[in-house]
This record gives sequence, structure tokens and C-alpha cells, in this order.
Amino acid sequence: MPVYLFACILLGALIILGGVTEGILLLLLISVYPVAWYWVHKQYYRAFVLPLISWLLAGFIAGDLLLALVLIFSLFPGVLVGMLIDRGQSLGKSLCAVTAVIFLFSGGSSALMWPVIRENWHLYFQSYQEQLTQNTAGAGNEHALALVAWFDLNWAYVSFGMLFGMILLSQLLLVALLFARLRKETSSIVHRYEFGRLRPPEPLVWVVIVASLGWFWDDYYPNDALRLLVWNGAIMLAFVYLVNGISIVAFAATLFQMRRMTLVFIVFTLIVFNLYQILPVVGLFDTWIDFRSWFGQIRHKQLKEKEPDL
Repeated sequence: MPVYLFACILLGALIILGGVTEGILLLLLISVYPVAWYWVHKQYYRAFVLPLISWLLAGFIAGDLLLALVLIFSLFPGVLVGMLIDRGQSLGKSLCAVTAVIFLFSGGSSALMWPVIRENWHLYFQSYQEQLTQNTAGAGNEHALALVAWFDLNWAYVSFGMLFGMILLSQLLLVALLFARLRKETSSIVHRYEFGRLRPPEPLVWVVIVASLGWFWDDYYPNDALRLLVWNGAIMLAFVYLVNGISIVAFAATLFQMRRMTLVFIVFTLIVFNLYQILPVVGLFDTWIDFRSWFGQIRHKQLKEKEPDL
């Protein structure tokens, strides 16, 4: 953990000294883990004071204290997670809170600077199209060109949803690792099936229905403002239910005590054959089917066959 913290502090100092603002989001994403860890262990000087002093010093050397102050904000998501864990909050609530804070900051910054960001992405897409055009012509190349052109045209309608998804999945990994490591120290922090019980609230399905209606309305009566909300919202919801699908797989793996090689095979199959795309669908239909309860009944029958007294 000290190496991880040092890497975050060094990255922040390099961002300030080099004026490379593109690295702020990366720092926001990765600093949650070490900051929350040290905050839970009451080592506040490592969680907050040490990065604060280091970045202010770098800001003073570079003559850019404003950028240093912006980077200091990257410590607050980790502090928030540490405070939530201290108060006995679950992995799910911690994940929701840290994802919301990081997305509001990064998404809000993107919205305020949208003309510049849009131009940068437009230049990137054009450059990528030129590289593809130089390659040998073919059906696959034409498809790639059409896909890049589509993203270039509709980037505003999908970029915020994709940003949310990246934040959600990265924080899912880091917060889950944090809880897993803390569980080795204190079994009361999370119970056995905690990760497998990450489940969105059932009323969220009404948001899915509203987004679907908005999608069909925009299809017949195009509206830029509605499309901005509906397309990005649909992508965000897809990522939320993707997490639920992953959680269901994790629950089943733990419940049935799958071997490590079996899990590797399942993950490999999902990735190679693009079957991971069904996980958001599974996560959505879990609202009505409750796959965890279904798996629980199957497991109970298996154990009852082995031990009839159960």
C-alpha cells in the first residue's frame, strides 16, 4: 500500500509540474484505494496530509497553485469511502457514493469545457480515420471507418454515459478489492456474499421504462436535448445493470463453490464470444426473476440430496 500511495503522489506531482491536466481523471480513479485504506486505519497524515503537502509544494514550484488545489479534490472520494466504511456502510452504498462524486466532478468539468473537448475528440477521430484509410481496403475496414464516423458525429450523445461506465467499473474493482482486503482483517466489515448481493433498487426499472419511451420518441421526433439525455442515460443504465449481472455471476460462483479454473473458463468464454453483452440483460431481468433466489433454491436441493436432514 505505501508503494501505491507513493505512485499516486508522484503522479499528482508530475501532473502539476508538467501541467498535464489529462491525468487528473486517472488520479481521481486510482487514488480512492490507498486514501480510503489509510483513512479506515486512522492514518490521516498518509491519507490526506502527505499528498496535500506534496502537491502544494509542487504547485508552488510550478507556479500553478490552482491546479494543485484541483488535484487535492481527488483525495475526497477516497476520504468519503473511508468515512462510509467507518460508519458501517455497505460495499454497494460506498460504490454508489464514490461513483457519483467522481462522475459529477469529471462530467461537470467536461460539460463546462465541452467546445474544447469536442474539438480535441473530433481531431482524434479524424486522425484515426486517416490511419484506417491508409490501410488495405476491405469490408472490415469500411465497417471500422463507418463506426468511427458515427462516434465522431454522435460523441456528445454517448460520451457522458461511457465516462460514467468507465468510472463505475473502475471503482467497482477498487472498492471491491478494498472491502476484500479489509475483510481479512475484520470479518464484520462484509459478509460472505457481499459482492454477490450488489443489486440496484427495483424502482430503477421505471427509469429504464422512461428512457425507452424517450428513445422511441426521439426516433420519430428527433430532438438534440432529448437525445443527449436519453442516449447517455441508457448507456449509464446499461452499465448499472452490467454490474448487477457481474454480481449475479459472483454470487453463483461463491454459492456453488466453483473452482478457480472454472471461473477462468467462464470469464474467458464471456469475453472471447462477446457473451458479456447479455449480462446487462440478465441484470435487468433480475428485477422480476431474482436469479439469486433461484440459485439458492437449486443449491439447497443439491445439499439436501447429499444430506437429507437439511
